[in-house]
Amino acid sequence: MATQPFSPMRLKVARQLAGLKQVELAQLVELTPPAVSQYENGLHAPSAPVLTRLAVGLGFPRGFFLVGGASPTPSPAFFRSLRSTPQRERDRAAAFAWLVARVVEAVEAHVRLPQCDLRLDLGLPPAPTRADMEVAAAAAREALGVPAGPVANVVRLLEAHGAAVATFSDGDPRLSAFSQWHGARPIVVFCLGKGDKARQRYDGAHELAHLALHAEPEPGNHVLEQQADEFSSAFLMPAEQIEPF
Repeated sequence: MATQPFSPMRLKVARQLAGLKQVELAQLVELTPPAVSQYENGLHAPSAPVLTRLAVGLGFPRGFFLVGGASPTPSPAFFRSLRSTPQRERDRAAAFAWLVARVVEAVEAHVRLPQCDLRLDLGLPPAPTRADMEVAAAAAREALGVPAGPVANVVRLLEAHGAAVATFSDGDPRLSAFSQWHGARPIVVFCLGKGDKARQRYDGAHELAHLALHAEPEPGNHVLEQQADEFSSAFLMPAEQIEPF
C-alpha cells in the first residue's frame, strides 16, 4: 500500500458499476457506511485485509484499486431524461464510461488514435429554430466530410473523428445512449439491448449533435434534447435530398 497509492475514485466506480449504494457495500463486506464514505472521499485508505474484502465483494482485482495517477474529471453525461431512469442506473452507466475511458488511455499509450474534431462552431443563434438546426446539420455533414446520401456508418464516423464508442450490454435500455467528455476525447455509450440498428444510427447522430453543438453538458435539459433530435433527423435525412422522391 505504501508504494501503490489507493484510488478513492476507483472504489466509487467499482461500487457504482455493481449497482450498490455505500450502505449496501458496507453490509456486503462487513464495514460501516461511514468507513466506505471515508475511503471514497480519500479521507482514509483501507488496510490490506479490508481492501481484499472490497475487491472480492465488488468483483475487481485488488490491483485495480492501487493504480496511481490522476485521470481527467469527466464532464456531466448527456442523459436524455433524469426521471425515466433511476439514479442508480445512470451511475452504473457513467461508471462503465469511466472504465472505457481508462481502456482508451491504455490503448493510446501504444496506438495513435484520431484526434477529436467533433466540437464544431456552426454559428447557431441563442434560440435556434428547426430550420437553424437543419442548416447546422448540413454544415456538420460538410465539416465531417459526409457525402450526399445516407450516412454509411454513424459509429465509424464518430470513431474516425476521435470519439470512443462502446456498448454497455448490461445497461438499462431506457438510457438508449449517452455521451460524456473525458478530457479531450468523448465517450459514446449505447445501452440498447434490442439490437435495433436503425435506432442505434439515430442515437449515434443524436450524441453527435451534443458533442458538436453543446459545449456545456446539461443532463436532462429538454431544450438541448430537442435540438439534438432535430439535428440528428436532418443529419441522417436532409430534406433537400429526400423531398424529390
